Amino acid sequence: MEISYFFTNNKTPRRHAAFGGFSKGGIELKWYAKSENEESIREHTDKLLENLVILKEHLREEQKLDKAFWDLLTRIVEYHDIGKFDLRFQNKIHEHLGKSRPFSLKRETFVPHNYISVALMPLAEWDLSEELKKAAAQAVGYHHERDVELDPSLVKDIVKQELSPYLEEIQSQMKLSLPDKIKAKPVTWLRRRVKPTADESLFYYYVLLKGFLHRLDHASSAGILVEEGIQEEISEYTNQFFKERLKKPKRPLQVFSEEQREAHVLAVAQTGMGKTEAALLWAGNRKLFFTLPLRVSLNAMYSRIINDQNIAFPSEHTGLLHSTSMEIMEKHYKEKQETEYSEPLHEQTRQLSKRLTLTTIDQILKFPFYYLGFEKELATMCGAKVVIDELQAYDPKIAAMLIRSLEMIDRIGGSFMIMTATLPGIYKNYILNNERISKKSVTYKVFYDNTLRHRVRLLSSSILDERDTIAEKAERKKVLVICNTVDRAKEMYFSLEQVTSQVYLLHSQFKAKDRQTLEQHIQDFVQQDEPGVWVTTQLVEASLDIDFDELHSEISPLDSQFQRYGRCYRKRELTEQEPNIFVYTEDVSGKGTVYMEDITDRSIDLLQGRQKEELEEKTKMELIEDLYDERKLEGTAFWREFQEAVSYFDSIEPYQLTGKEAQNYLRNIQNIKVLPEDDEDILDLIEKYKNEDEQGKRRVRKQLERHSISVNKYRATNQNLVHQAGLPTRLGDFYLIECEYDFDQETKKGFGLTLNKNENLASFL
Repeated sequence: MEISYFFTNNKTPRRHAAFGGFSKGGIELKWYAKSENEESIREHTDKLLENLVILKEHLREEQKLDKAFWDLLTRIVEYHDIGKFDLRFQNKIHEHLGKSRPFSLKRETFVPHNYISVALMPLAEWDLSEELKKAAAQAVGYHHERDVELDPSLVKDIVKQELSPYLEEIQSQMKLSLPDKIKAKPVTWLRRRVKPTADESLFYYYVLLKGFLHRLDHASSAGILVEEGIQEEISEYTNQFFKERLKKPKRPLQVFSEEQREAHVLAVAQTGMGKTEAALLWAGNRKLFFTLPLRVSLNAMYSRIINDQNIAFPSEHTGLLHSTSMEIMEKHYKEKQETEYSEPLHEQTRQLSKRLTLTTIDQILKFPFYYLGFEKELATMCGAKVVIDELQAYDPKIAAMLIRSLEMIDRIGGSFMIMTATLPGIYKNYILNNERISKKSVTYKVFYDNTLRHRVRLLSSSILDERDTIAEKAERKKVLVICNTVDRAKEMYFSLEQVTSQVYLLHSQFKAKDRQTLEQHIQDFVQQDEPGVWVTTQLVEASLDIDFDELHSEISPLDSQFQRYGRCYRKRELTEQEPNIFVYTEDVSGKGTVYMEDITDRSIDLLQGRQKEELEEKTKMELIEDLYDERKLEGTAFWREFQEAVSYFDSIEPYQLTGKEAQNYLRNIQNIKVLPEDDEDILDLIEKYKNEDEQGKRRVRKQLERHSISVNKYRATNQNLVHQAGLPTRLGDFYLIECEYDFDQETKKGFGLTLNKNENLASFL
C-alpha cells in the first residue's frame, strides 16, 4: 500500500483518514526502501519473508535450526530495514528519483540506516539472553558493512528528535512494535563484535543469523529466489546417466562416494577413475558447490554436466561462477538458442542460489579471512556439500586456508569432499588428525588400478635442445610439450616453427576470447587423426580432458609432473616398450620462481631413484608420500609456508579485510587485466564506451573483457609497460599495455602477447 503524507507548517504531522497517511499540505510521500521499482520498506520486507519460507524448506533437514532460531531470524528480517524511515534516507531516495526532498532538516550528518534499525528494535522486550540480543543487534546493525564511525548517542538523538513524530505511522506500516523508550544501549552493542575466540557456539549461531539475512536481503533486492531447484536431486540425474546413457556399472570410487554421503570424504584417485560422477553421486539431495583450480576446467565440466547426452542436470539449476563466467554462459545460451542469458540469470549464480554451482575457491571459500560480510558465504555452507578437486594444485598458503575452511564447513553444518590425484602427506595428516573437524567423520581411501600408462625417461638436457627430436615424432604422433613458464613455451614454439608447420601454442597470455578458441582447438585436435605438436604451460595440468601420444616436459614437483602425465595415455594402456614421457632436468625454467627449488630437486632425486622406466599408479602415490613426508619436509620453504599460513589463519583478527582484499589474495594479487594498445578494435571500444548509456557500457565492458589478458602488475609497471591514459574512470580495472599482440584467427596460431620494439619481456612473461 502506498503511504501518502500532507505537509503544513506545523511541526507534528496529522493522519489523513482518506489516505492512511498524514495531512500536512498536499504533498504525497511514499516511504521508500529502494529507488528500483520504487519499492516501499514494507514491500521489500515482505519479499524477504517470502524468501525466508523457501530458505526454511531448503534447510528442512537441519535439526539444529529449530523453531527458536527461525523465530529469531524472522524478527531480524522484520526489523532489518526499519531504519530506512530515517528522514535523511528518504530525502536521498526522493532526490535519486528526481523528486523534491520531503523533509527540511537542521543537520545532514549521515548515519547508516542499519544503525538506526537497531535503535528501533524492542530488544528489551524479547525473551532472549543478553548474548542473543547482542547477536540479533549485530546481525541487523552490520547487514551493511560500512566504514562509518558508530556514535550511539547520535543515533539515539536522531530517532528521538526526528523520528518521534512518525513512530505511530512506522508501527502501523510495518505492523511491528517499537521500544517503549529509545535508548543508546542496543546500539552500543555494535562496538564489540561477536568473535570466534570468545564463545564459538554463539559465534556460529550469529554467523547463521547474519549470513542468512545477507542472503535473503541480496536475493530479494535482486528479485530472485534465495534457493533455486530445491527439489532437484543431483545424484538422481547421475544415476539416470549410468542407467540410460553410459550403461556401465559404477567404478569403485563412485560406489564408495555414494555410500559415504553422510560423511566427509578424502579420496585420492588416479586420473580416469570417474571423479566427477563420484562427487555428483555423493551430493545426494543436497546443494553442491564443486570447485576446481582453473576456469577452463570448470567451463568444460559445466558443458558436460548440462549436456543432454551426459549428466543432463537442468541448466536453469546449474551455475558457473568465476571471473569470466558470464561470457561463457552467454555463449552457451546463444548456441542452444534458449532464452538470452542476462544479468538477472547471472545474479542467481552470484547470489549462490543454484542447486549446483561450479566455481573457483576465491568465490566461495575465502571465509577463513573473516572479511567484512564473510557470514554470507559461510552460512551458505550450512546443509550444503563442497567438493575441492585437486587440492595439491594450490600453493601451501592457499592449502592452509582451504583446510581451515574445511573446519568451518564442518562446524556450520556442511559437508566436504577432497578429491585429488595426489595428496601431500602433510595435508592428509592435518585433515585426518584435526580435532576441529568433529561434527562428522572423515573417511579416507585411495583408488588406483594396475593399468600401465606411462614409461618415464629423465634426460639431463634442456627441452630446447630436443627440438628436432620432438618435431620428428610430431610427424607421426600427437605430441604435447609442457614448459614451466610462458617465456620458455614461446621460445620452444618459435624454435619448432622453424622445422614444422604442425605446431600450436597455448598459454595464459592470450586474449580471453583467443584462449577459449585455443582451448577448444586443442580438445578438437586430440579427437582427430592428424599428428602434430602443442606447446603449452602448466595451464593444461588439471584442466582440459586431452589425451596425447607422447609428452615432453620440463621437470617440476612430482604432483605437478603426475598431473602432466595424465594428459598422455589418459585412458589407454601402454603396450609399447619405448617411453611415452620424457622429462628434462637441465636449464629448467621457473625453478625457484614458479616452483620451489628444494621440492623440485627432491623430485628429480626420487624419479632418478627408480629402478625402471615403468611408472605404475601405485608407485606415483608412493613417490608423492615420500616427497611430502612431513618429517623430510621439516625446515624446507614448503613446510615453513604451510605452517606459517596455518598459524596466520588460527590467529587472524576478524573484520579487518574487505571481501575484495580476501579475493585478491587468492587470485594472486599481482595480476591485472591489460589491453594491447596497438589494437584498433580495443581503442574503438574504449571510445564507444564513453558515449554509451548504462546498458551500453555494460555491453562494451564485456567486449573489452574478451580482449583482456592477465599479466603481473608489478613487473609490468616496473618496466613502464602499462598505463591508464585515455581510459574512463569506470574502466579503472583495465590497463593499456605497450606491447604488440600476435594471433591469427584463421590458422589459430600466434605468440599471444609479444614485445613492441624488440624489448626484452622475458622476466615479465
